Amino acid sequence: SLGSAMLCLAAAATAALFGYIYLEVPHQLLLSVAKESSLGANVTKIMKSEWMRAIAVGGLNMFIPTMAVLDMMRQKLRRCQGREGDADEDQTWQKGDKFTKSGRHIVD
Repeated sequence: SLGSAMLCLAAAATAALFGYIYLEVPHQLLLSVAKESSLGANVTKIMKSEWMRAIAVGGLNMFIPTMAVLDMMRQKLRRCQGREGDADEDQTWQKGDKFTKSGRHIVD
């Protein structure tokens, strides 16, 4: 819808503006401005806290098992369709093996 498009455009413009400021303004000036303002000091403290790091790791942690499950599903689908050997010669599966040839080389 139009509202979603406008919101997306605003987010992209804001990200581009922050990127431009980050690249064009000297870092020492950004640090001094951040330290002088109370908001900047609070944001700096929050970003350096161990709790924020733990929340970020916990929030992104769900992507690791999701990608593993999707890869297992992709492999099973290829085997069911009989497309085990469609990839490069190095990447083909041996019948009854769980790994590709290059993966078997790493595991062995």
